[in-house]
Amino acid sequence: GIHIPNSSNNTIQCNFLGTDASGTTALGNGLGAVYIQQASTNNLIGGALDSQRNLISGNTNNQISLTNFGSAPNNNTIQNNYIGTDVTGTEALGGGAS
Repeated sequence: GIHIPNSSNNTIQCNFLGTDASGTTALGNGLGAVYIQQASTNNLIGGALDSQRNLISGNTNNQISLTNFGSAPNNNTIQNNYIGTDVTGTEALGGGAS
């Protein structure tokens, strides 16, 4: 997965996190797909356009996690992603907590 600790102004787009390259089979990441922690700010996960979307499915832990260890992450945007589905957005692939 992707871990963003104490980091700002990152953009994560056009990724398949937790699936095979076809986006139809769950492979999973053991620690989850996207983990934003502490004072991370102004990060963009996905985007307004379909071409900026991430597929985040089949992970064994959280699909996306924002956690606070002293200083909370803030002003992060999670937009227009397929979470828990296949690449078409119509078939469930599941995963851990989301």
